[in-house]
Amino acid sequence: MLVLQTYFFILTNTFLLKLKISMRLIFIFILLLRFNLLLAQTSYAVRVMETVNEKLANIKQGYFDCGYHWKSATDNDTSSNYARIYFFKSESWEDSICRFVMMRDGKLSEAYDGTYFYYINNNARTISASLVSEKGGVVKILRKSSRDFLIFRPYILQKPAFALSKFNNAIVDTFEMQTKKAVRITVFDSFKNELKLQPSDPDMAQVKEVFEITLPDATLFRKQEIIKLLAWPQYLENNLSPITVLSDSITFEHIFNIALLQSNGYELKLLSKKTSTQSPQFSIKAGDTLPSFKLFNLEGEEFSSKNLTEGYILVDFWYKGCAPCLMAMPMLERLHKKYKNLGLNVLGINGHDKNQAGIKSFIQERSVSYNILLDTDNWMTKKLRILTYPTMILVEAKSHEVIMVHSGFSEEIEAKIESFMEKK
Repeated sequence: MLVLQTYFFILTNTFLLKLKISMRLIFIFILLLRFNLLLAQTSYAVRVMETVNEKLANIKQGYFDCGYHWKSATDNDTSSNYARIYFFKSESWEDSICRFVMMRDGKLSEAYDGTYFYYINNNARTISASLVSEKGGVVKILRKSSRDFLIFRPYILQKPAFALSKFNNAIVDTFEMQTKKAVRITVFDSFKNELKLQPSDPDMAQVKEVFEITLPDATLFRKQEIIKLLAWPQYLENNLSPITVLSDSITFEHIFNIALLQSNGYELKLLSKKTSTQSPQFSIKAGDTLPSFKLFNLEGEEFSSKNLTEGYILVDFWYKGCAPCLMAMPMLERLHKKYKNLGLNVLGINGHDKNQAGIKSFIQERSVSYNILLDTDNWMTKKLRILTYPTMILVEAKSHEVIMVHSGFSEEIEAKIESFMEKK
């Protein structure tokens, strides 16, 4: 009996040991299977994007429609843009971007002929031409353009559009789209958040890109991008239509003909580096007189510039969804606290956001203590022709003489104003 019990005990433990080993092997097998599936996904994503690159490289000329929708940090601050892009590739051109023409609402808007970048103002009937070699390349011109929404860049690059290494850690899904199959490739990325202004803002900026591609023709028909920089998500959606291939008989000049435009009354203006930097961006400049104004503050009280007769006024044109404006706020707050007793009056003027309660809450969250004024009918903004945000204007209070005009945010402006105030 003891022998049987001993045998049974050994048999049971051997079985359990084998079961444990089997369970471990099964668990390892599952892990390997999931890893292999992940590898299969990433390699599949790379193969798909490689096919997309090959297809884009093989289309020498054509056109496509693109739509752009952007929602910034606030729900009520959005912008949309739609255009048709014609492109003409050639191996003889040295620039990374081929010749292209952009049309908005059926009218010529921008063009690049391999030498000059053109901006067409249909209201003023002018064509402004910038020599690309003077400007450091067409990519730099496009990046600086406020009208730039380069969702079409992959289609007009002379080189492969997408870096394949970007898709090594992609997630792949397949789905049905009407009569075609499609693949959805999702890519995640993160980098240091340079716009961390509040404790609630993330330390790292998070980017999620989604590419949707029809199969088997490998047509990229939709790209979505969601970016989180501040406490709210920044949302960017790009919609691309399939490319329509143009026959070789259609040339760049068929779409963009300067001589024809000039015969129709358009004036061609050549902008050199020297003249373009001297061209004023605003209707007001140093030495001019800032017009008197009456605006309401966030408490609904009227504020008149005529009541400021001593010291200096620093006017800042801003709005909530403007990232550089938000970056400038801590600087303006420092200047306000440091020099308010020495006669510096900082005024933040907002003519963009319409929700007064929302602006007030926004300002309180950022601990802004200088005056915020509402340009509800955009009188000041239009009068001074404010084109970029933020725009800061330093004014002598008694005479309202403009001392300095500065567009955009840079750390240099704080040092300039401090240097000016220290001398007074």
